[in-house]
Amino acid sequence: MPCHALAWRLWHFQHELLTGLRDPRVPLDNNAAECAIRPLVVARKIRGGTHSAKGSQTVMRRYSLVATWQAQGHAPLDEFRRLLQTPLPQV
Repeated sequence: MPCHALAWRLWHFQHELLTGLRDPRVPLDNNAAECAIRPLVVARKIRGGTHSAKGSQTVMRRYSLVATWQAQGHAPLDEFRRLLQTPLPQV
């Protein structure tokens, strides 16, 4: 029953429920996350998707790398170049 699942989640995560009210550093919405993925969603809609699970996984990993590097103040093209020039470890 959906109401039982909701009641269980409220009880189980009650200590996290009001974190945004207790800690002013925690935003009360997820707008930053939505804004972060918006370019990816728009590009996917325009392009029509990847047509395979492997393609979707590749696009998401690449987007994650670019977003992380940008958040850290790195130039994504320089970082990709560095990755491609780094020799693979010997196994």
